[in-house]
Amino acid sequence: MSRKNEIKFLLIANLKGVMFNPARKEGLKFKSISPLIDISIKPEDDSGFNQLKCRLKKNIPTTADYFKFVSALNERSYLSLSDAPLEPVSKVVE
Repeated sequence: MSRKNEIKFLLIANLKGVMFNPARKEGLKFKSISPLIDISIKPEDDSGFNQLKCRLKKNIPTTADYFKFVSALNERSYLSLSDAPLEPVSKVVE
């Protein structure tokens, strides 16, 4: 599997009610071991006094077929996979 066949996830969240040292404008970076996730927390701008953003990044190796499937979803298209068929929902349950 080549590095090209990685699905990259990024979650960005605002941290409300959290204070931060404005002298540390580069923010904080962490790396989780299991599962391997890169985590960073830093201010939205250089002042250090504005809202903090938390970013979590995760790369997952996958097959070429699943990579194409996710790429198609990102382009608002559906690509059928033989080993992961989706069945249409005929009834909505509330």
